[in-house]
Amino acid sequence: MTNRLLAVVLCMLVSATVFAHKSPSSRNPNKAPHRDWQTVLTRNKVGKKYVFDRSRKGQYNQTELTYLGKIKTNDGRTFKVVTSTVFYGNSPAATNKVVVFNNKNQYVGKYMFGADFNLPRKIVNNQLVFDQKDTGGLCDPTVVNRISFEDGLPKQMFVECRNKQGELYSFSD
Repeated sequence: MTNRLLAVVLCMLVSATVFAHKSPSSRNPNKAPHRDWQTVLTRNKVGKKYVFDRSRKGQYNQTELTYLGKIKTNDGRTFKVVTSTVFYGNSPAATNKVVVFNNKNQYVGKYMFGADFNLPRKIVNNQLVFDQKDTGGLCDPTVVNRISFEDGLPKQMFVECRNKQGELYSFSD
């Protein structure tokens, strides 16, 4: 009976220790903000891609962040926009998103994207600009999408790929 009780207590302690300990590589790479985001926002270099690689043998953990700049709304708010591609796992898989911060570098929310070639490339006149030149022919290279933020953060963005067809991306916090 004592051995059984001791074994149960030891299992509970080991489980609590394992689940309580989070290594840097086990942090959720899709959660913002964290120090990588703050590095990019603080440096404030429009168009610069930053690569943060914490991969280990057989396990990818790489984040690519590009600061696109600031967007101002008609009501005077300013948002900072960063694109993000996170490679993870042993394949690797990837997540892509547009992440929005306020003018104090505080996380506001994100738009999740499928492929990285769908991400916007720049900001022009308070609009996210999506060009389809780097899609490898999947999308019409002459299509250029512009999403305005002048009336605030859009709840959804439609990005055309070809023949008025494309993807709809929703804002979430």
